[in-house]
Amino acid sequence: MLTLEGKLGAKCKVNRYRLSLLFACLLLALIGCSRACASPANLAPLLLGQGFKPSLLADRNGQLHAFFISAAGQSKNIISINSYDNGRSFGQPVTIANLNGEDTFLSAALESDGSLDLLWSDAVNNVDGESKVFFFSRSKDSGLTWSKPSRLPVAASSPEQSRIAIADGGRLGLVWCQKEGKTGSVFYTYSKDGGNTFAPPIRINQDDQYCTAPSLTVASDGCVHIVWLGKNSSNSLTDVYYRYSSNNFDPAFEKSDVFKVSAGAKLALHPVVAAGLKGRIYIAWTDNSAREDSSDLWCVMRRGKDKFTLPVNLSNTAGLCAGASVSADQEGRVAAVWSDASYGRPHAFSRLSVDNLGDVSYAMDLSGGEKSGSVQDPSVILMRGRAYIVWAEAVEKGSERQNVIKLTSLGFKNVATGAGFDIHLKSARKLLVPVSH
Repeated sequence: MLTLEGKLGAKCKVNRYRLSLLFACLLLALIGCSRACASPANLAPLLLGQGFKPSLLADRNGQLHAFFISAAGQSKNIISINSYDNGRSFGQPVTIANLNGEDTFLSAALESDGSLDLLWSDAVNNVDGESKVFFFSRSKDSGLTWSKPSRLPVAASSPEQSRIAIADGGRLGLVWCQKEGKTGSVFYTYSKDGGNTFAPPIRINQDDQYCTAPSLTVASDGCVHIVWLGKNSSNSLTDVYYRYSSNNFDPAFEKSDVFKVSAGAKLALHPVVAAGLKGRIYIAWTDNSAREDSSDLWCVMRRGKDKFTLPVNLSNTAGLCAGASVSADQEGRVAAVWSDASYGRPHAFSRLSVDNLGDVSYAMDLSGGEKSGSVQDPSVILMRGRAYIVWAEAVEKGSERQNVIKLTSLGFKNVATGAGFDIHLKSARKLLVPVSH
């Protein structure tokens, strides 16, 4: 039979056990809360207008500029809309140009004096029928007004999928795809006087390839990096190819190798390239090498003339991935965005990294849940420690279907990475074998 002291001692042990259990529950709750709060704060998606094929540009004053092709009415116009408060609000849209055709790409770049440049191709009528030429417009007042569109003096025959990049000193690089009968090639040219004159175009790809979807960037050291899709006449599979010039826009491509980056891909699409910290470049694309009936977002990294990292599945989701975009800065931050069909219709997904893709955050759905429309053409840019992401989204409005442009923002301060996360790009490095010498 227990004495009074024994009963009190047993009761104290029970109370200590209950307190320990309560403390453990509180600790677990706090840990769960900290993990839930680890997601970077984001702005609610802003509606910028009706349109498609959006792109972004940030200037050195912290101002954000969005471009897209308007879809209101029968006419197609190139629209610029500006934000002077870090993407929280935007001013009135500015019409830069009217389009004759529909299949065009918008490519924007920032000059060292703060001027904004915009490049596109459009159809024109001539004695031989309809063809495409380069058009160019510049803003010297942070996007408030734009110059009258002018044709660039580039010797190109019906250029498509053009991209522009600018380095300090007014040097401008231009890459595009040009059809040649049943084949297509990637051409590159450059200007040292702000686009007034251009060097003779040079072919970037191998002669026996059919090429499309070129992309380029200029690293902080002045190197020009170009990627594109290519396939040989012997098969229908596409791969991502890469080439660079280390001579400040001059045609040093003639001495550089061509690398097949997506070795093992079955059907590669949407290649993009971005420049980051200390000469690092990031090449991303989608392909179905891991899943026959779907596609993933893959990425490799290279620093200077070092070896490439092995291709790593950067999306790693259950859905079909498409329309990749990557941006990096000189602080080691990297952001990737893509459209992802994990929930049925495509949503805008993103991952962030604060250490040159050493560790990567969880995949984040930016579209707003099940009620969002179908996302396409997502694009991302970094500015002052935040990732700004824009996309086109098909939404139902009554009995009509509209394409609208939406924008959101992600902060890097509380990005959650670590051993428990599902993506690591710290893998063995391997030199990709050049396909030409």
